Amino acid sequence: MKILQIFERMWLVAFGLSIFVAIFNVFKYQKFDNHVYMPIVCGILCVFLWRNLKSQRKFSEKMQSQNEDVDKKEE
Repeated sequence: MKILQIFERMWLVAFGLSIFVAIFNVFKYQKFDNHVYMPIVCGILCVFLWRNLKSQRKFSEKMQSQNEDVDKKEE
């Protein structure tokens, strides 16, 4: 499940970048408007997707280990 780990890291990087853009826009525009709120919403979405991928990877690893245990018991 190496690909899921890569995607997890990509979502964390996207979260970090969205927070950086929000902070940058606060100092650039000197007000809270859509230039600040939209990156924050995107950051929240990134965290949601990161947690979803993490739980999918853990579930997949758990099922693979259970399948390996069942295969060992059958032999």
